[in-house]
Amino acid sequence: MKILLVTFFSLCLLACTGNVQPTGDVGYSRMFKTPLKIEKRFVHSEGPAVASDGTVYFSDVLGRRILKWRPGELVTEYLNPSFGANGLMFDKNGDLIACEGAHGYDEPVLSRRNLQTGEREIIADNIDGKKFNSPNDLVMTKNGDIYFSDPRWGNQAGREIETEDIYLVKKNGEVKRVATAPDVFKPNGVILSPDEKTLYAAETIPKKLTKNGRSHGKIIKFKVNPDGSLSDAATFYEFPAGRGIDGFAIDVAGNLYAAGGLTGSGVKPGIYVFNPDGKLLTLLNIPTDHVTNAQFGGDDLKTLYITSGIHLYSIRTANAGYLSQSSVKPEPPVVVSGSAVFTSKLETIYRFVHSEGPAVAQDGTVYFSDVRGQRILKYKSGDPYTQEVVNPSHGANGLAFDKRGYLLTAEGSRGLGQALIGRINLNNGEKEILASHYDNKKLNSPNDLLVAQDGSIYFGDPRYGSQKGRELDSEDIYRILPNGDLERMATAPDIYKPNGLAISPDGKSFYSADVIPGKPSEAVLRRFPLNKDGSLGAPSIHYSFGKYRGADGMAIDVKGNLYVAAGFNNTAVPAGVYVIDPAGQKIDFLPVFEDPVTNMVFGGKDMKTLYITAGGYLFSVQTYLKGFKPF
Repeated sequence: MKILLVTFFSLCLLACTGNVQPTGDVGYSRMFKTPLKIEKRFVHSEGPAVASDGTVYFSDVLGRRILKWRPGELVTEYLNPSFGANGLMFDKNGDLIACEGAHGYDEPVLSRRNLQTGEREIIADNIDGKKFNSPNDLVMTKNGDIYFSDPRWGNQAGREIETEDIYLVKKNGEVKRVATAPDVFKPNGVILSPDEKTLYAAETIPKKLTKNGRSHGKIIKFKVNPDGSLSDAATFYEFPAGRGIDGFAIDVAGNLYAAGGLTGSGVKPGIYVFNPDGKLLTLLNIPTDHVTNAQFGGDDLKTLYITSGIHLYSIRTANAGYLSQSSVKPEPPVVVSGSAVFTSKLETIYRFVHSEGPAVAQDGTVYFSDVRGQRILKYKSGDPYTQEVVNPSHGANGLAFDKRGYLLTAEGSRGLGQALIGRINLNNGEKEILASHYDNKKLNSPNDLLVAQDGSIYFGDPRYGSQKGRELDSEDIYRILPNGDLERMATAPDIYKPNGLAISPDGKSFYSADVIPGKPSEAVLRRFPLNKDGSLGAPSIHYSFGKYRGADGMAIDVKGNLYVAAGFNNTAVPAGVYVIDPAGQKIDFLPVFEDPVTNMVFGGKDMKTLYITAGGYLFSVQTYLKGFKPF
């Protein structure tokens, strides 16, 4: 699957003040020197397949994992590393067939894995002695033969096959090339009609073959001959521009459910449903980008599971899906069109990543939390993948480094682990618990933390989600002294639900995000006077976001300007980085297209790179002013 990265931005022009005096360069805005850059998109859901017990397996291509989900349960890891698994499918024996080697960083093979024993078998890895490009999607015939597509996206190093083709692997292991250029140039999703007389393939037309010099997608249909070969290639449906189709599912009536599109590309993200004649019956709009694939499941095969970005969705359909290897006997097909294709609303089953708490190590590596995925990841500019550092992370959220280079963790987010502040030696993995109780009562859910110049650790302790097992009545700010003592620094009415924290460069102001209860509640930034002994004075409201989603995490520059992750798109407070000066005035805004934008940290050799976590992305932007580093 090709990953098309689209950066959305707007130019923010504001009157200059004495805080910032850009010289020479023409900047992006007052505080930001460049547009927002996608540093790394680290989750990419793909290839859903449903096991006989109803469990949905799907690939996280960028995370090099295969995940699984059952109704009423959390998403869990099935396989890590997954060897770049992309398209998945189950055979009649319940073994998982996988297309491996996505993006050219793992060996490109077609594999079979026994779910019970974990034993892995290589089904095919070459044609005529040459390694495949990057097996992408697959479909099985009733007798167990496998068709798969073999494009090459991204990394081209070590490539041995010039063309990007469709192959057939017979049950006896024989591999045949069944489609190549000019019939197909870059195949993606593949699916067979229920009578197995037609094979459909998603295709990307190269730029050099288009009139406007822009690649675009189309669906090709092939006649399947008795020997399994393909012929009579014809255009089934063509998109005039933009990202076309990625993966497919098909129902018992032969209607094609095609996943594709991308916001702003000219093709809306969604599931495009076609009848066997190529007529578009309906479009199911999907609210998130990178709609990749779909598969039928459920007891009656009338639940369509859809992978898109960091989400797994489902929707009920009028017709049952067709799966050649399924033992479920589907109901007879019915003729449907328009909204009657679907019999329920789209349901978000799971949003399986929530990036948070970035922290930059001394060598420039960015560490950040995937709260929902129970992982701490790291990324260094230029690396092809993010790497797992801690798994499970016990609900780690905010992260920071202390003076010795140890990683500090605020754990227990949303009840995913014990509520505590931890310290990890990354050299040997040893972990020490710094705080877990106050007055012999368990902490709520430590959220964000920072290290002051004297080595004290301040952290906020709100409680989101389930209140089961809660022991503390209030949601407060605490400090761990260098000698290990724990002190409560602020409680209601000075603070109600603390989130992101920051200390001014002069050491005189302490900032915390907060939500004041009420109908409606009010999201604010609070400013506390920071006394010489580290205690906090009476707070004032520094900035208000009103009734909308307010501040989450924040960073601060050397002039004391706060860079605040806040807002939610399609509201009066859109998602982005709000820059608030020491007087409490908003002086700049950097929009972020991904929800929710959660936190940020300064890094880079000159401390002028702001790393931002949001959804399944790590972003970066260059700033005029350096970030403040307490030590």
